[in-house]
Amino acid sequence: MELLGISLIPMWIVFGLIICDVVTGLVKAWATKTLSSSKMREGLLKKFANMFLVGIGLAGSIAAVVYAGLPEWCTGVYFAVCGYVGLMELVSLLENICAMNPELNAGRVLAMFGQEDKEDE
Repeated sequence: MELLGISLIPMWIVFGLIICDVVTGLVKAWATKTLSSSKMREGLLKKFANMFLVGIGLAGSIAAVVYAGLPEWCTGVYFAVCGYVGLMELVSLLENICAMNPELNAGRVLAMFGQEDKEDE
C-alpha cells in the first residue's frame, strides 16, 4: 500500500488505533456509568482532528515527492506525525483498559508516559 512511493501503512495503523480508542472509550464510559453525548462529541472531534493531522502530514510528504524543490525532511514529517498520534492513542487505550479493569494496575506503565496512576495519589 503506497501512494507515490509513500507507505500508507502508518496511516492505517493510526486509524486502527483511533477506532480501538473510541470503542474502548465507549465501553469504559458505559461500564463506569459516565456515558455522555457531550463528552462523546468532544472526544470524536479530537479523534477527527488527529486524523486530519495525519492527512496533513501525508499531504506534506506527497508535496515533497511531487515538487523536487522542497527539502527532503518534508517526507519525514508524515512518519513523525503518525508516530506521535499513534503514541497518544496507545496511551489513551492503556488508560481506558486500566479504567475498565483496575486489577491491571498499570501504574508503572502509565508513569513511563508521564501519567500518574490514580491509586498512587
